[in-house]
Amino acid sequence: MISGELGIGKPDPAVFHGLLEGLGAEPSASVMVGDSWERDVLGGLHAGMSAVWIADGRPVPEHRPRVVVVDSVLELPDALDRLD
Repeated sequence: MISGELGIGKPDPAVFHGLLEGLGAEPSASVMVGDSWERDVLGGLHAGMSAVWIADGRPVPEHRPRVVVVDSVLELPDALDRLD
C-alpha cells in the first residue's frame, strides 16, 4: 500500500496505522526506518512506533525516546538490537 491510496500522506499517523493494519502488526511492536525526521521519524512516533533515523551525517534535530540514529542503512541490524 502507498499513502496515496489512502488520500493522505506521511507524517499523518493514519498512514502508518493503515499499513500496520494491513500487515496485522501492532504499532508498539513495529519500527519505522527512514531518512526524513519529520515524515518518517515523527510520523512513526506519533503512530506509536519506534523509529530508526538514517541521518547520513546530519545533526540530530532532537533526542527522543524510542529513536535510534544511524548514518547508514548498513548499521540497521545493530540499531534494531538497540531498540529492544
